[in-house]
Amino acid sequence: MKILFYSMEGIGHVQACLGLANCLRKHRNHQITFMIGSEYQGKFRRYGHDEIILKDDGEDPKMFEKQSSNEINDDNDEHPVLPLIVSRLQKSIVLQHRTPKEKLQLRDNAMFKRIYEKMKRLNNQIDQLITKFDPDLIIIDHFIIPPCIAFHPRIPWIFLFSGCPDFLYNSTELPPLMSGLPSNDRSEWPEYRQLFYEKYQKPLQDLQNELNKDFGYDPYPSTIFFNKSPYLNIYGYPKELDFDDRVEKPENFLQMDSFFDYDPNDYSNYEFPEEFRQKLQTGDRIIYISLGSCGPIDLELMKKIIKSLRQTPYKYIISKGPLHNELELPSENMWGKSWLNQQKILPKVDLVIFHGGNNTLAECIMHAKPMIVMPLFFDQYSNAQRIEEKQFGIRMDPYQFTKQELINNIEKLLFNEKIIRENLQKASERIRQTNSVQLACIQLEKLVEETKKKFTEIK
Repeated sequence: MKILFYSMEGIGHVQACLGLANCLRKHRNHQITFMIGSEYQGKFRRYGHDEIILKDDGEDPKMFEKQSSNEINDDNDEHPVLPLIVSRLQKSIVLQHRTPKEKLQLRDNAMFKRIYEKMKRLNNQIDQLITKFDPDLIIIDHFIIPPCIAFHPRIPWIFLFSGCPDFLYNSTELPPLMSGLPSNDRSEWPEYRQLFYEKYQKPLQDLQNELNKDFGYDPYPSTIFFNKSPYLNIYGYPKELDFDDRVEKPENFLQMDSFFDYDPNDYSNYEFPEEFRQKLQTGDRIIYISLGSCGPIDLELMKKIIKSLRQTPYKYIISKGPLHNELELPSENMWGKSWLNQQKILPKVDLVIFHGGNNTLAECIMHAKPMIVMPLFFDQYSNAQRIEEKQFGIRMDPYQFTKQELINNIEKLLFNEKIIRENLQKASERIRQTNSVQLACIQLEKLVEETKKKFTEIK
């Protein structure tokens, strides 16, 4: 089966698509091709996938300036986030030290507008490439869907959502999106939900509908948020945290515990680098700290975390991010690099402090690692709140925490909190036995078979 992937450029989006693509190729022997911008050319071939390069003459030339190799490769030391993205984030509201509500109030639509303009430039090119490549299935993770994919008369497409699935549900029975508000107190829900609609949902809907009109297609009803696929919508989120305990899951939603295949051989022989092993003593507790691909750009926050923990009796591995040269780690108990092989490191640590990103969340639960979550933006607030409410970890405010509060929470998770450890162990055992991403691959094959059969009957 020929499968065409199209992902947003964000590292979390790319890694989620890559995880599913790797499983489809490894276990089901499908031919995988990624449609990508030229800035990522050659980065998927190392996994055995083909590439189709999208030529975008309207892109900012600075997008193609790279720090080094721009390799989305876990074995590469350099960070894959491009300098232009770093610059944009430094100037945006995203990493400012404000509450979720304040960030939403101050939000502009620059990102959505850039996506709309890019899709408008690329739609016809994508259409021609689809005709030439003739895939059996298209899998897309994008905020705005090109009409040539959404309205294709013959080829089924799947919406892959790599964020918190409350975006897919978008139910009034759940806390407002991007709020992190508690599920047992609805007092702030109405105001926040209206704010989210005005600042996020409506602008995105309007631009999707504008793109539809640009190419002669009808707009979607105002009730539709995200252009979900009529065929299938998939997401990677541990079952224990999913929202179907509060709202009914639609028939064309498919949940996986993670987009990554569970294979112990991928990390069983991994050893920490010599420079970190030299710091370790028998019985040392190891803590992994990552604020994702973009969070470490907030150097003030990174330095505060480092300063708070430098004199504690634990050892730390730190993902330093794209501005790694501006972060100095104390040599006694900390080691880190710009970009780390997280999938191999996580199974060997005792605790994880992270930003609440979906991929790390899923990996932590797969390996039964207690979590301290410091959400920074977007769906990370929902993830952090869900983790705390379901008793899989502790949520902390990244901008208001004290040194002692952070140390106390670390020690709670390392030495106490029996319920959290039991919950993690049970979930981990179930995930390893189920390996839901492999089961999902079979579901995708059935979808293609059924679609082809219907198309043949119509003809």
